[in-house]
Amino acid sequence: MKRIIFSAMVILLALFAACGADISLSLSTVMPGVPVSVEGGNYWSITPAQLASLDTTDLFMVQIDSPLYAEIPGTDYGISADRFSAQLNLLPANKAAKIVVYSSNDNGSRPAVELLVKTGYTQVMELAGGLLAWQQQGYSITYIQQWGSGISLP
Repeated sequence: MKRIIFSAMVILLALFAACGADISLSLSTVMPGVPVSVEGGNYWSITPAQLASLDTTDLFMVQIDSPLYAEIPGTDYGISADRFSAQLNLLPANKAAKIVVYSSNDNGSRPAVELLVKTGYTQVMELAGGLLAWQQQGYSITYIQQWGSGISLP
């Protein structure tokens, strides 16, 4: 029975390919969250719980805010929204890098996320609700005086 199912799947894939259908599937493109279509592709809206479940060593995290008063531990880079487009050179050169963008609330990071997708980044995630939602769901933040120096508080 397993051989019949496998054979049927192979035949279907061959038919789809013969018709010109794109049947490629890469495990690296399986992303958490809800896909959001924008000019240039998609980004994924993720919840605080989804972000907390990810391996942060595999992510590049960017906070878009002005002023920067707190961050999610593990954040790599923080900048004001009005300077973000001029600082893209500070992001990973690899356009397939997993990048999480967030702001203090839900709206501040949207233009940055859309710009990343438009410039060719393929694994961009936006934290739904931002830093506020992260903190309200009980996850820790780091209060900062200047970017990169602070004390981690629960």
